[in-house]
Amino acid sequence: MQRTVRFFGWRAFGAALLLAVAPFALGQQPAQAPAPAASVPASAAAPAVAPRMLRVFNRDILLMRAAPLGMLPEERVQRARDTLRARMELGGPLKVTSRTTPVGHAVLVDDALTFMIMDEDVPPLGEAKEEFVKATLARLQHALDEVREAHSLEAMLKAAGVAVIATAA
Repeated sequence: MQRTVRFFGWRAFGAALLLAVAPFALGQQPAQAPAPAASVPASAAAPAVAPRMLRVFNRDILLMRAAPLGMLPEERVQRARDTLRARMELGGPLKVTSRTTPVGHAVLVDDALTFMIMDEDVPPLGEAKEEFVKATLARLQHALDEVREAHSLEAMLKAAGVAVIATAA
């Protein structure tokens, strides 16, 4: 058993040595390390980040453009959806508010952080940042109000009553 392990150990060492020496033996240059990042322009070094739209029940809420701490807009949208879904399952008034932070605006649903509107999410042309945040909060509140109404037993019974009266007349 020891003899077999020793044989395969030397065999693996020989194969690794052969792979390391082969480029020199064939007259080829070994692979060069990439150029330092300082020589690459900043625009070429940073990969393009694809913006993603946060939608709540087919309503556009916010186009997320920023990638804070490496979190891509796609990940931010998914986390916001998951948080909103959890808040809706808990029930409650689904009241949308915001708080200003050093990096943007925190959007809260029932005083629980749902997502952030980063400074980079605000369109470069158009309305001011505060107006943009207010419009985003209004869109989210409108969507959540409609979701609550669509899932409300009281609203469904009213609609059924109106439908019965309309068909009887």
